[in-house]
Amino acid sequence: MKKILTYLLISVFASMSLVSCLYQEEDLFEKSSSVRMAETLVDIQKVLTGSSQGWVMYYYPNGGAGYNAGAQGIGGFVMTMTFTDTKVTVWNEVLGSASCTSLYKMASDDGPVIAFDDFNYNLHYFATPSGSSKNLYGETGNYQAYKGDFEFLVLKHTPEEVILKGKRSLNYYKMYPLTVSPEQYATQSAETSELVFMSSFDGSFKGQPAHIKLDLNARQATITLNGDADNAKTVAYNFTPEGLRFYKDLTMGDYTFSSFKFDRDKATLTSTEYPDMVLQGSLPEGWRSYSSFLGNWTLNYNKGQTLPGVQFKEYAPGKSYLISGLHDKLEVLAEYDLGTGTISIRTQHMLKEADPATGYYILMGCRSEATGYSSLSQNYGMKGVLSTIDGADTITMSDNGKWARGTDSFALFFLSRNSFSTSDSVGYVSEDWFWKTGAHSLLYITSFVRQ
Repeated sequence: MKKILTYLLISVFASMSLVSCLYQEEDLFEKSSSVRMAETLVDIQKVLTGSSQGWVMYYYPNGGAGYNAGAQGIGGFVMTMTFTDTKVTVWNEVLGSASCTSLYKMASDDGPVIAFDDFNYNLHYFATPSGSSKNLYGETGNYQAYKGDFEFLVLKHTPEEVILKGKRSLNYYKMYPLTVSPEQYATQSAETSELVFMSSFDGSFKGQPAHIKLDLNARQATITLNGDADNAKTVAYNFTPEGLRFYKDLTMGDYTFSSFKFDRDKATLTSTEYPDMVLQGSLPEGWRSYSSFLGNWTLNYNKGQTLPGVQFKEYAPGKSYLISGLHDKLEVLAEYDLGTGTISIRTQHMLKEADPATGYYILMGCRSEATGYSSLSQNYGMKGVLSTIDGADTITMSDNGKWARGTDSFALFFLSRNSFSTSDSVGYVSEDWFWKTGAHSLLYITSFVRQ
């Protein structure tokens, strides 16, 4: 009996001790979690509205149709913004100097969140999909947009730095207070992106060769040290008024790189961490400017046949062209690669609204006439290099290296849906939709010669 009483007393004291501990732990926070969250959201808003010139956000979407897959697939872009308690005004490097104002809100969702869910023309550009019809930005066929964000989890907020995490992309977005006007910072960043049209920079670092290769379309930088290409590292970047800033610090051995300054007069990149690392920019052989491709051309195709009256017209300035004269009703999109100074023509939608007569859409696919195969892959196509041959400007066309069979021709297909799927193809187009050459395929495309 005495043992039982002793056991009961020990149990009671243990229970009292446990209750006491639990009670003390609950007292660690004087305020409820909802009150603490509300106060955090107020603190974040005070930080955002506290910068007199506003903020720069280094914005990293994940890419889009025809672009690099994966995180930071098209690199970074500058957005600048100012905040009031209810509204945000945004400037976008890509869309020019005009600002756009909209509502925003602070919310709680697995942490403090800034939600820009009121449509803002500048801020939602990378997150707005485009279907078969043009969206507000005049784009089509990008059904997942550029996988950008407009809702952000706040990871850090101080007057010196705000760090966000995109809820869609899971990329990190860093914000810093501006010392110049938001319009000026965005405009100057865009100017840098136009000035840096060299894709190759070479020099030395610590007595050894150093090289930076820029993919100017996807905004990816690859650094090679000591001539060791096997250990080269690639990181996404954005342009700033000063030069390039990396998505994250890049550590190579004992050295860490975060940004490079660009000298527009000398065409050099200089590491901000190591000022003795100065790399000279150069253009690849055969590089030509965007404007060099504009004008009237004659197509050479099918082993000696020609089609005059082909015109390359400006579409997206500095980025793409529309080619007329190949078809009576349709125009072909050609893309310009700033880094290589060449053009690219890939698989693309040609008729974005269904043909009323047939109910079908039209897609221009790739054809390997030499092997007898066709493909509707978006990445397959041909590249064009401009040079002077026999005294005439000539765009020499060849396979772009993406398809093992090799693209040498383009064919027009009817599709039951506006897609890139072969399962939706119902065969070649009918005679009403033939090329000007009188066939559904442009065979053995070799070159365009200036008229």
